[in-house]
Amino acid sequence: MRFFGRAICCWILSGMWCCIQAIPCRGQTTNLFYQQGKACYYESNWAPAITNFSQAITDQYDLWDAYSYRAYARAMIGDSNGALADCRQILKLYPKSSNSYYWSSRINSMLDDYNRAWADFEAGSKMDTHVRPAELAAELAAIFEISAYEKFNQGDLAGADADLAAAIRFCSHGNAWHWHASRAWIRVFQNKFDAAIAEADLGIQSAPGEFGLNYQARAWARFGRGDVAGTIEDCKKVLAIWGKSPKPPNTSVLTTEGLLAYINGDYEKAVVCWRKVVDIDYWSTPEQDYLQGWIEKANARLPAAGTNNPAGLTNSPKISGSK
Repeated sequence: MRFFGRAICCWILSGMWCCIQAIPCRGQTTNLFYQQGKACYYESNWAPAITNFSQAITDQYDLWDAYSYRAYARAMIGDSNGALADCRQILKLYPKSSNSYYWSSRINSMLDDYNRAWADFEAGSKMDTHVRPAELAAELAAIFEISAYEKFNQGDLAGADADLAAAIRFCSHGNAWHWHASRAWIRVFQNKFDAAIAEADLGIQSAPGEFGLNYQARAWARFGRGDVAGTIEDCKKVLAIWGKSPKPPNTSVLTTEGLLAYINGDYEKAVVCWRKVVDIDYWSTPEQDYLQGWIEKANARLPAAGTNNPAGLTNSPKISGSK
């Protein structure tokens, strides 16, 4: 009987061993789903990527990478709630990991929650003992920039201004000169000339003597304030930087020459220059509309050319050598 019982036990154990060999271990299946999810992710196949990452998470709930990849994939298909839920789970599982906050920041910026994106980025940066992640900062700044220009083209100047301010926060001033110029232009369009000058000054300080966009924006802001001498000074700087551009017609040069012509009372030339810019159709709708308004003002002044103060500005000087 003992022999018979021992044989039965051996038979049962051998059968169990065969079954165990036939079934992959949990770690193997988890890794398989995870790798399949990554393969789909990098091919932008979001739905199967989500399915595989979900299965991997079901097998092992604390897979940081699986949550992060799935959050991004969910964001790409418009599943905002799912993406944010994954972000929260990452932060819950690894509250002391700076990478958790950086990933949450990236996802929130994709979902247009820029305040949350900035808060998460700041939280992650405070946890780091080394240099702030410049690559991620640049990526997030670029997202804000894209959003800003989309809002700008739609006429949402306040929203564009806020997004540009956020982009500047992510990058050092040395990389933000063009965003300062854009903010200065927005203020010009809003007739906030003092604020426009202050913003252009920040751009000039961050990249002095190299780029004309801030000088150009400041010229128009000074013009709006009636500061003719300051306008001329900045116009000359713009022309010195771009006057010999190898890519004619240069809209910045044409716009600036038109402004100088307007101040000098040569409204016909101002109209010609500005109409060329409008016809090129290079500028955005708000910029085109603004310039079109000045074309109408110049046209209205054409009969008044030749008066002592044709531009209607205080202490308006004649500009020698303006083309």
